[in-house]
Amino acid sequence: MTSPALARILTLAGALPFWLGVAALLAGETWVGPVVVIYAALIASFVAGIHWGLTFGPAAGHSRTLLITSNGVTLAAWGAALLPQRPAFALLALLFAGLYLVERRLGALWPDWFARLRLLATALVVSALLILAILSV
Repeated sequence: MTSPALARILTLAGALPFWLGVAALLAGETWVGPVVVIYAALIASFVAGIHWGLTFGPAAGHSRTLLITSNGVTLAAWGAALLPQRPAFALLALLFAGLYLVERRLGALWPDWFARLRLLATALVVSALLILAILSV
């Protein structure tokens, strides 16, 4: 299996728990909300860590922006875990969208196939988080 194929599988598998959370909340399983909030904070921190790591390679010229935004996103994501579910999901959706917008603003940081994968993953995650915000009490 090639690295791009494995990356696609793992990225889409990483988006699956967000949609399982939507399904569980629709089924009345209210316990799942806090679990998805923590998972979302973890994944947002992971993506922010990718940004941080880029400062030592292809994005060295943007290191100040990436270092500040990656640390800010990580702190905000974990802060979201302390909020009630509805605002937590909304904040996390904004953070994931913001991470993608930073990537777009900085240009070609990685291959085209990965940029397309990031767009798909962001769309899946942000839409699930917004639905979770709507469904949460």
